Amino acid sequence: MNKVNLRKSVTFSVILSWIFALSCTNHVVPSKPDTLCSRISGLPRFYPCEFEILKIDVLSDSTGITLATATKEKPFVSIPLSRAASKGFYSGHNQQGWASYAAKMTIRRLSKPSFPTPTGYKIQFVRLDNDDNPYNEALYGTTTIKPEVAVEETAVINGGIMLEYFSTPTKVLTLNYIYSIKNPVTAQMLKDTPNNYELLRDQAEAHITMQVELTD
Repeated sequence: MNKVNLRKSVTFSVILSWIFALSCTNHVVPSKPDTLCSRISGLPRFYPCEFEILKIDVLSDSTGITLATATKEKPFVSIPLSRAASKGFYSGHNQQGWASYAAKMTIRRLSKPSFPTPTGYKIQFVRLDNDDNPYNEALYGTTTIKPEVAVEETAVINGGIMLEYFSTPTKVLTLNYIYSIKNPVTAQMLKDTPNNYELLRDQAEAHITMQVELTD
């Protein structure tokens, strides 16, 4: 695992939640072939991936200014605690606190669903408790959305994240935090025999890593 020094002795613990509202951008991107995508192991996924998560933007309090952007190429972000929309300490804990931020997730539809999902898609937050073991996934939250996005179009999912932190002078282990989009019907088909996919990320239609440093 990677250790990083945090400014002003604020350490980061867990991204807890995301609340969603969908707004289509109607932005058409170049056509992509309907091909299989890769699993974590590098092997091809049995069904095509429906989506790609292009980026996650973390926004400032009331101004809406982008504080940080996580992409597949640049997953590490540094977010100032002072720009949180709200924050505080848990009752009875004078060093364990929480901070919430507005955020936006930009997605692109790559292909049509392998299976219809009338109940909607699941946005999941998964934490990797051990960077050296990709199977050590911990599911921390799930939200349902119904994105009506045509193939080759992008959409923005508006919502928010909540962070937990400890205000003690220490170093922090930067873990991997994963946001994913899951078609629950396709995911169950991949999970069941004969496919037997164990990883939530392999069952998902798209996922993106976010590594967070909470500062000041």
